[in-house]
Amino acid sequence: MTSLRALLLAFLGGAILNLMPCVFPILAMKAAALAASAHQPREARRDGLLFLAGVLATFLVLAGVLLTLRAGGEAVGWGFQLQSPAVIAGLALLMLAVGLNLSGVFHVGAGLQGAGAGPLSRLPGVNAVRNHTTGEGDRITIRGLSTELNNYTMNGVRIGGTGSPDDSFYRGVRLSFLPPEGIDSITVVKSLTPDRDGDALGGSIDIRTPTAFDHKPTYGVLSASAGLLDKFDDKTSGEVSGSFGRQFNDHWGVFVTASWSRRKSQFEQNGVDGDNQPPVWYEDSESLGWDTDTFVLRGMDLAFGETEVERKGLNASLDYRGDHHDFHFRGQFNEYTQDEFDNRLNFRNDTSKNSTRLTQVDKTATGLANPDDAIIGSGAKGNIYSYTTAQIVDRDGDGVITDADRSSKSYYTLNGASGTWDPQGFRLRRFWEGSRETGSLMSLNLGGVSRYGDFKLDYDLSYAKSEDNIDDSYDMEFRSDKYGWLGNKGVDIVNFGDSRFPKWVLNDAGMAAVMAAVLPSSSCSLKP
Repeated sequence: MTSLRALLLAFLGGAILNLMPCVFPILAMKAAALAASAHQPREARRDGLLFLAGVLATFLVLAGVLLTLRAGGEAVGWGFQLQSPAVIAGLALLMLAVGLNLSGVFHVGAGLQGAGAGPLSRLPGVNAVRNHTTGEGDRITIRGLSTELNNYTMNGVRIGGTGSPDDSFYRGVRLSFLPPEGIDSITVVKSLTPDRDGDALGGSIDIRTPTAFDHKPTYGVLSASAGLLDKFDDKTSGEVSGSFGRQFNDHWGVFVTASWSRRKSQFEQNGVDGDNQPPVWYEDSESLGWDTDTFVLRGMDLAFGETEVERKGLNASLDYRGDHHDFHFRGQFNEYTQDEFDNRLNFRNDTSKNSTRLTQVDKTATGLANPDDAIIGSGAKGNIYSYTTAQIVDRDGDGVITDADRSSKSYYTLNGASGTWDPQGFRLRRFWEGSRETGSLMSLNLGGVSRYGDFKLDYDLSYAKSEDNIDDSYDMEFRSDKYGWLGNKGVDIVNFGDSRFPKWVLNDAGMAAVMAAVLPSSSCSLKP
């Protein structure tokens, strides 16, 4: 066989291999990863070259191993490792572990993602309410009901409201406060049964911490992990946790868990500022019959920020197990700190100035000309319009419709059904914002169970406390409000067929107007 023919057959074999079900999905994933760097040519080129180098190096190593073994007298070929019972058994166990992970039996990487809400969201009827800046599961809803309608307990101890930034009462509990290492099980009851508190309208969530009798007589685990966000500024994350349990005999046991973690992340936000508006005038917010696909944005926020979340946790349990009596003393304390900073740009139409409009006599009438097209002259009272007093309200009673008859402020050309979207005010603002949130969950309980024949007596003395506070925050604003400028005619919003991703677009005239508006005069205010 010639070298050229061998190369052609190797290329053909590689092309066929790429279509195999174990390879083709991986190629799609890699293509998607490379596409993510499409707007950064240097990174895309670097990633592509590293991928190529990795593939070539891997196969060169495999070929070297095969040649070495053959030189030593071994009769091996491609795929020889699959003839080993040990390799087959290992791969079978790996596939079983992957299947159990995908089925939700256990979760890989929970330590850096927060505990509780993530795994619980896999249960039918249970959804995680994720923090929009950290991506962590923060709270849960059951059967679509508000998280505030749930009842939360820790080792059977009721956890009350956590408060809110304005010191107003809040019943929800942020499960992101809890490190996963200090949790043995979470039980969700999705219906209100007679043995539940009457205010558990959404459902009940009972969190149990581990005890010495849940593990081997002597149990110890120490783990550490680290992560790197290879985008933006290479944010790092880390976690350290340890658990120790000891059963002194058949009756006494102690268990202690401690953990610490810090997770850094970055986020982007693209949101609407103000309610979407119909393209033509409407009477009030209860007006019906609109095609919402034609609505326009009143304003928009674009933000980029970063977060740092730190958790500390300590759980301890002392248990006695007897023939007729069981006693326990359990305590847990978990602390949570989140620092957040963002840089936000705000665009918004408003009606503060130059937005007073002429009012139709019959506000339901359509077909009236646009005011700019109805100008027939000018005078002491401003522009003179071709409208009649039967069409437009004559505020000054002089029998002629002029600018002096303008009254109500509006986003529309006329205050009536003939009015179309035409905002005259456009506000530009830039914000630097920061905040620190802290929270804690603590509980102590001393109790037990006594058995008297067919009767069982449960008793418990407990204390629980939870907090969720904004310790400090600042808001620095740079603002420029401009009205009647050329940019109003050069502003549009497009979504490229997907309304979830709206985008402001400025034409050349609009861009020039923005620069002229922002650069000469801007004001700055600091809000603690």
